[in-house]
Amino acid sequence: WSGEHSSTYSPKLIDPCIRAGCPGGGIVLDPFSGEASTGVAALWNDCSYVGIDLSWRNCELGKARLEGADGCAHAWYD
Repeated sequence: WSGEHSSTYSPKLIDPCIRAGCPGGGIVLDPFSGEASTGVAALWNDCSYVGIDLSWRNCELGKARLEGADGCAHAWYD
């Protein structure tokens, strides 16, 4: 991901943690969402995702990243 956030990491890093800690169909909560790397990994694993960030800009960047995840339905609450 070539986004603008200073601490973006690969969803592959968090993927094993989500598979180990959240059953399929579960909900992943990320209170420091940033550009939503955790959200991408959650969607890979058929989990719902709730991302929270104090920065509105980070929320917008994360939203754009998640919209690029093929085959996933999204609902946004501002």
